Amino acid sequence: MNRPLAFAVALLLTPVVGLALARLHGTVSLDVALQLFSSGDEAASLFAVWKAVNGLDVYADRFQRPYNAVFFNWLFYQSYGMVVAEVRSALSLADDWLPTIGRLFTLCAMGVAATIFYRLGRWLQVGRPWPVVAVLAVFCGPLFGFWPVTVRPDVWAMACELAGLAWLCRRWSARPIGALLGFALFVWLAWSFKQAAITSLVGVGLFLLVRRRFADLAVLVAVMVALFGGTLWMGGAQYRASVLFADIPLRFAVSSMLFTMGLGLAKGAPVWGGAAGALFALVRSRQLARAWADDILVILACCTFSGLGLAFLASFQDGAAENYLFVPTVSAALLVLRATVFGPLSGWRPMVVPALAGLAATAVFAGMSLVGRGGMTDLRQQHVAFAAMRECLKPLTRPFYVANQYLSLPWITPGNEPFVLSFVYDRDRQRGRTFADGGIGGLVAAGYFTAVVLPGTTEAVQVDGASLDGYVRRPETCADMGIWDRRVSP
Repeated sequence: MNRPLAFAVALLLTPVVGLALARLHGTVSLDVALQLFSSGDEAASLFAVWKAVNGLDVYADRFQRPYNAVFFNWLFYQSYGMVVAEVRSALSLADDWLPTIGRLFTLCAMGVAATIFYRLGRWLQVGRPWPVVAVLAVFCGPLFGFWPVTVRPDVWAMACELAGLAWLCRRWSARPIGALLGFALFVWLAWSFKQAAITSLVGVGLFLLVRRRFADLAVLVAVMVALFGGTLWMGGAQYRASVLFADIPLRFAVSSMLFTMGLGLAKGAPVWGGAAGALFALVRSRQLARAWADDILVILACCTFSGLGLAFLASFQDGAAENYLFVPTVSAALLVLRATVFGPLSGWRPMVVPALAGLAATAVFAGMSLVGRGGMTDLRQQHVAFAAMRECLKPLTRPFYVANQYLSLPWITPGNEPFVLSFVYDRDRQRGRTFADGGIGGLVAAGYFTAVVLPGTTEAVQVDGASLDGYVRRPETCADMGIWDRRVSP
């Protein structure tokens, strides 16, 4: 890399890395047990991890009290639960530290993924200087946002998929069957974190198909069926219903796809710009046939294109986010690194220019976020708000109902029944599904709660379809929430 180009890259990467560090600081503290959420529906994951820590059934029936739902695979809850339990015991920490420990464990996954990416990139490029640039541009870029510091399985699943690709690429030419078996194990680990983590599996399957390696494909399919099927069988009926999304009311919208794919591709602009430029350079230099003969490049290409296809389909789901593009973006970055070995670096201006243009756009966005003109960098204001709400909820007689996921967590309102409702609760109610005791509305109507706490300062007339006639509102508020006390004991 010549000196002017190195200076330009370093200059553009500075705000990108700065934004990543600012978001880390704004989400995690080693001095205070910050209470905040850094991704949608994170409270449901936090509660499920808490149940794993305390030896409770994670995959409980969501139609039974306290109506909790879980959506991820077993290794996510068990690994986070084990780490939280060990750290909390070793340092004598209270449950308040569960979110912080979980976020730091996710950050470890980001470090593992970045390390694997760098080492594989060095191997793919035969020592060329770009892998370190790619690591910073990809893993510190806006695509990942707050995902490295949230309690969800996406980053660990990606790290396992990346480890599988590294194992496969480095061993494919010498021992293809051994490479496939090791790859299958890593894919199973990724799937065990998040059951949608099959991007690399589909990509490698596509590679074997286009290469007409049908015997190898049969081996891979047989091993994966055994691993997936055995896990599902051993998990039991409730586990299968949860991880296979049986009877989960999903919704789909074209607008969700357009927003998710558009935002995700824009956040990965340096990678996708470089990938488009690399393809153009290969065609222009008449190296396409030589590149097609390279199994490693074709594996990465298949993972990239199959990943885009899977992300496209998944992004139609209401509530989809750019995490569906993690693995295809990382695969595309590795694809670009591999492509540069097909010719002298001086001939790769068609790749460098669009990649730098994408990095420049990313740097502008990062710089604007750092000066408060776009995006978010600090979530600590949530902690201040939750602390105020938590304090005024302390005197309430248990059991009470608070219409807030985070405030329902057992360490926020200890001694209270933890009704940490996920997004599917309202959808199930709309579908007329039957809940034990009539759900929250049935408990309110029966006068089970000593108090009902609702967000906002406007007058409310019902909760979950149940009238509040049996409750009277206090004149004072709890932060920005209203409190309705039960008129008489049931």
